[in-house]
Formats: sequence, structure tokens, C-alpha cells
Amino acid sequence: MSTISNLTQLMVDKMALEMQGQAPLNPEEQLLVAKALDTMKNNTTFETALVAVAEEHLNTATATLQSAETAIDAAKVDIAAKASALNMIEGISTIAGNTKATVGEISTIVNAISKSSVIKSIQRGSINVAVANNTNVTVNEVNTGKSILNVSNKNGFAYWGSNAGSSVIAAGEIINATTLSFHAGTAYQVSNVGVVTVYWELIEYV
Repeated sequence: MSTISNLTQLMVDKMALEMQGQAPLNPEEQLLVAKALDTMKNNTTFETALVAVAEEHLNTATATLQSAETAIDAAKVDIAAKASALNMIEGISTIAGNTKATVGEISTIVNAISKSSVIKSIQRGSINVAVANNTNVTVNEVNTGKSILNVSNKNGFAYWGSNAGSSVIAAGEIINATTLSFHAGTAYQVSNVGVVTVYWELIEYV
């Protein structure tokens, strides 16, 4: 590594050669130059100061480079994390789209169910049934395994002579796909037979 002393010596040697040329310095100029160079050569404080400045800049540059390296490493980690996040967003977007489609399908099904009915058909009617008798009613064809018959009565009556009458009701059943049968009850010691009014409702489910 060159020092100020070495450089000064080189300058002195070069000037000595030039002074021996065609236009040498006069003795006074030679003395001034020699004094100046000698002062620079012997000024170790100045040399140390220059070296210190150079080293300080070198240390600063090294620290800056190290800081930049740290920042680059951090940026690489951050970029990798963001790349993973972007992949997750893409997956979430796909899931969201599928979920939206599924919710839409469910909504359609629910709406269809809400607008539909589990009841396929309802048939209603009324009939008078004589006490202690059976009466059949023909209905539109139903699936007997999915049908139910509801029956209500207006009380019938029967009496004997001047004795108090007996109250009579009737029951109903599904005989087959097109036939209902209603059966009225009996009364004790009947001399005058009344009738029972039956109200029926036949419900067929899907």
C-alpha cells in the first residue's frame, strides 16, 4: 500500500529529473518545492487523517452493504410470505365460488320445497248412515298406503216407544283405492231408527 511518504519521494525524484532538463527550476524555486514536499512527507498527522477518512468511508460503505444485505433477505422472506398468501387467496376464491354455487342450489331446493306440498290430493264429503247400517262411498282412486280418512259426526239417535232415545255415531274406513265404508252404531230396544250424518275427509300424501 502506498503512503504519502512514498508518493512524496516519487514526486521529488521526478522533479529532480525534470530540473535537469532543458528548463530547470531556478535555485529559489527548487528550494520552495523541496520545503513543501519535505513538510508533506514529514506531516504524519496529515497522513493519518487521510487514512482515517478513507477507513471511515470504507467502514460506512461496509455497514451500508451489510444493511442492504439484511434488507434484501427480509424482502425475500416477505415476498415468499406474500406469494403463499396469494396462493391461499386463489384457493379461498375457488372455495367461495363453490360455496356460493352450493348455497344457490340449496336455496333453489328450499324454495321448491316451500312451494310444493306433501299432500297429493284431498277429497271431502258428507253422507247419512242409518243406525246399525253400513254405507259405502266411491271416491277418486288413491294410494291406500299413503292415505288417511278423517271422520266427524252429527249425532244420530234411536228410541223405543216413549223411552229416551239413544245417541248413535258412525265410523269410517278405507276399503280399497276407490271405496270408503261408514258404519253406524246400534241402540238398545230400538223401535224408531234414526240416521247419523257423517262428514269425511280423505287425504292422500305424496
